[in-house]
Amino acid sequence: IRYIDSVAVLPMEHSTGDAAYDHIGVGVAEAITTTLARIAPLKVISHHSAQAVNQQELSTAELGNALNVRHIIRGSVALVDAQLSIDVQHHNAEQNTRVWAEKIDGTVDETSALQDAVARMATSKFVDTIPGLTLPNFGEQDDAGPAQAAYLEGRRWLGERTAEGLQKAITQFQRAIELSPGYAPAYADLSSAYALSVFYRYDVGIDDYTLAAQSLAFAEHAIALDENLAAGYAARGYVSALVGGAGADVEADFERAAALQPNAASIPSWRARSLALLGQFEEAFAEASRAIDLDPLAPARHIALAELSLQLGRYEQAIASAKMAIALEPRIIRSRAIEARALLLHGNPQRCASMALGPHHVLRATCMKLSGQAEEADAIIEDTLE
Repeated sequence: IRYIDSVAVLPMEHSTGDAAYDHIGVGVAEAITTTLARIAPLKVISHHSAQAVNQQELSTAELGNALNVRHIIRGSVALVDAQLSIDVQHHNAEQNTRVWAEKIDGTVDETSALQDAVARMATSKFVDTIPGLTLPNFGEQDDAGPAQAAYLEGRRWLGERTAEGLQKAITQFQRAIELSPGYAPAYADLSSAYALSVFYRYDVGIDDYTLAAQSLAFAEHAIALDENLAAGYAARGYVSALVGGAGADVEADFERAAALQPNAASIPSWRARSLALLGQFEEAFAEASRAIDLDPLAPARHIALAELSLQLGRYEQAIASAKMAIALEPRIIRSRAIEARALLLHGNPQRCASMALGPHHVLRATCMKLSGQAEEADAIIEDTLE
């Protein structure tokens, strides 16, 4: 995809003074991001990376450089006499100028409608300022209702990809479903959390076969609730690829997801696995790389590129991508395992022999054996077999 322009939407600054409304600024930013991500020729930074960089005290120009985008949308949420006031601003980060600013007010019981109105307004105003862009089909938006705070908290933990993060994400998505049983995105993201627990080999209290089966069921339910939900098709495609589903069916799910939301980072990242299984390696590499452009601060995107690079024999790229994932989140052992395999296959078993690889005992023993530490390697194998 050749992008006409690029943008990142930061969480709206929360200034209501009431913790009960903490999630609204995040929800507004995610609603705008999701809507803008439907515009194919516009590079839209994922909400996860925007949240990550927002924790740093950076100027508008520095934010643009950090996320490699030309435009920044940011703002604030205030509460005045039971009225919510959402201020949204569009800044050109390259020129360090404000392009426009708008304010929308609404009552506290109209949070979902207010967020939708802000997303439509911000998207329309932004598209009007960028030559060559056209408005997406807004369609009907899923209403999270009372589940929004739990759902957004689950999304935050899902992006972390640690064992603790995925467990907390599962808990929050389950709570969101209890609060709003018809909210399709919660089922789609619960499906993804289950499938990712299998991929990362995390123990979340459910065996892998059950996790995979429930993941598929939740994805199917999300699609049944909302046939235009990109996250539902992406979740079904991901778990299907993970368990060896038919390549054509998996690719059909990702094609549908990409058509609905072409700039959601998880879609090209997860689709890369599907394309590789079909033997389309260069296309897979391009998709995994594009996912990093859209979500540069997410360790998962770098892990996906590292795994694919390892599969393609591009060991230096695999090592570099794994190192980046480790730098972003040191607790994910899979990143270290990929780096260790790449070092081993690249002819450097000594370096991987010294790495802490968690449950990947056989891999570490292999590295040690090939680096001349035979006794230590045999001891690890014996412990593993006991």
